[in-house]
Amino acid sequence: MRSQRRYRMLAAAVGAACLAASASLDAQAVITNGTVTLGVGQRGELNVGSAAGAPGYGGVGVRLNDNGWDGTYAGCTCEGWGAGVSGGTYNGVFSTASTTTGYSNVNDVSFSSTASTATSAVTMRSAGTDVMRITQVYTPAPETPNLYQVTVTLENLTGAMLGAGSDAIRYRRVMDWDVPLPGYEVVTMTGWGATNLLAMNSNGFAPSNPFSSTSSICGAPTNVNFTNVGPCDHGALFDFAFPALLAGESRSFTIFYGSFVDLASARTGLGAVGAEVATWAFCGEGRNPGTTFGGACDGANGTTFVFGFEGVGGTVIEPPPLSVVPEPGTVLLLGTGLVGLLVTARRRRPSACTPSCPS
Repeated sequence: MRSQRRYRMLAAAVGAACLAASASLDAQAVITNGTVTLGVGQRGELNVGSAAGAPGYGGVGVRLNDNGWDGTYAGCTCEGWGAGVSGGTYNGVFSTASTTTGYSNVNDVSFSSTASTATSAVTMRSAGTDVMRITQVYTPAPETPNLYQVTVTLENLTGAMLGAGSDAIRYRRVMDWDVPLPGYEVVTMTGWGATNLLAMNSNGFAPSNPFSSTSSICGAPTNVNFTNVGPCDHGALFDFAFPALLAGESRSFTIFYGSFVDLASARTGLGAVGAEVATWAFCGEGRNPGTTFGGACDGANGTTFVFGFEGVGGTVIEPPPLSVVPEPGTVLLLGTGLVGLLVTARRRRPSACTPSCPS
């Protein structure tokens, strides 16, 4: 499954990057696959002001089309990313893009979109020299209509090694859950222990600078898995660290954003895409955001928003559903094994008949 996903990621990134060359600046896009709608800013961040927002919202972040709930737009539209370099010639250089904390050192911006996809590419500079390109390609996840995947590619543009050591290339993603309004969300975070996961907590209001320190909020712990903290107004922050990049080398991983009708479906979806690190949030049972949002919330039995990562050195946090089609080689081996077992069973099957059995 991962090899197929890697192929799809690279194909999507190459194709969308070509479209990006002709895009205009100061752009944004509201994209949808019919089930989930995202509002994507030109620098790859989410949450854009738009008349396309569902009732009760002034724009679009991550929306479940079925009921119009948006999981990130209400209240603080805090969603963004930061990338940086640790060690070596460009130690401490970073770029950020956030709807609330602003933009820093994002250059050569290109942006393009279709009805269902969006691509952002920017460069990070040091003393006027481009040192890294950050490309983020939003496409519908092929495994489930309830998730979008974001292929993030970090590319060394220098003629030498970029950074030093195993934690040289940094990437932070931070967002504030508001399900469907601020303070209603019950949050879970999981996947701690993944090789490339440097830090995680539920402080969705933290800056997107990957070198800035953060602290926990809402009583949720830091750098440990936790379940169902809330209702409270919080979100998720993930810091990743990857090895230094050789000249011209790049590294890609995948982010997932989306929403499901309930928690059970959300966990199945995360298993289908092979998420290794994730957070999810639902509206606390008994909370009532008003008739615009359907009245009282159903907790884990109601709308659940998810945010996850794959390709970050972890193990799949949820087993893939049985409906996932295995690789052709796996089918062949499985079939051969079953035939062998049937033949063996037939040879060894004892007779159940006695002399009184019919001939």
